[in-house]
Amino acid sequence: MRLSLIILHLLSALGAAAVPTELQPRWTGTTRRTTRVTIVNRSPTAITSVSLKHKYSSVYKDSHEWARIETGSSARDWMTVSYNTGPLTTGQDWWLLTFYDDGGGTLYATAPNNFRAVFDALESVAGVLALAASGAAASLAVAGASGPAAAVAAGGLVAVGKFSAPLAAIGLAKFTADRILSSEPTDGFKQHTLREEDEWRPVYVIVHPDYTVTIRSNSDESDTVTAAVEVKKPAALRRGRGRERG
Repeated sequence: MRLSLIILHLLSALGAAAVPTELQPRWTGTTRRTTRVTIVNRSPTAITSVSLKHKYSSVYKDSHEWARIETGSSARDWMTVSYNTGPLTTGQDWWLLTFYDDGGGTLYATAPNNFRAVFDALESVAGVLALAASGAAASLAVAGASGPAAAVAAGGLVAVGKFSAPLAAIGLAKFTADRILSSEPTDGFKQHTLREEDEWRPVYVIVHPDYTVTIRSNSDESDTVTAAVEVKKPAALRRGRGRERG
C-alpha cells in the first residue's frame, strides 16, 4: 500500500513538472511595441503627396501617406509603427520620407547614406512622375476646380474634380515612394532606433526651412539631409492650353 502511494506521488510530481513546459509560452527575449508618428512641416511652403515608410529590419513594415501639410502645421492623422525591444533584439528601425513642394515642381527624398545614389534614383523616376503631375493639373482645369484643390493638383496629383484631389495626392505619394524604392532600395532610409520608452509616445518627423529632416522621439533624435530633383513637365504641357486661333 505504501509503495503504491509512493509511485502515485512520483507520477504526480513528474506530471506537474512536465505540464508547464507544454502550456507556458516560450520567452524569446523580445517584446513587440507600437508607437505613433506624425509629420511637422516647417518648410517655407506647404508640402504635398507626402509619404513616410518605416521598417524594423525585415520584421515589420509600415507606411502612411498624407495629401497636403500646410507650412507651420502638423499632419492631422497619425501613422502607427511597430518595433521590437529586449535583450535579444537585433533589428533596426529605418525611415524613408518623400514629398513634393507646394508647386509640384520639386520632389524631395531623405538621403542619409549616399546622396548621389538617391539623387540619381529621383532623376530616374522624375519623367514618369511629371506625367502624373501634368495630368493632375489638366484634370482639375477641365473640372473647373480652384482654391486648395487646384493648388494640390499643381503638386502632381492625378484627379478628376476637386473632391478626389486628396485621394489622388495620397495615391501619388505612394506611387512616388514605391518608384524610388524600386530604383534605390536602401540609401534613402535613415536609421533612427525606437526604444522601450518610445512606446505610445509621439514621434515627430520634422521638415526644416532648409529641407533637412529631423526624426525626434522620446529617447533620441536623428538628422538627415534630403536630395531634390526638378519634376519637369513635357514641353506641350508646360506651355499650357495654348492660344486660340483666328
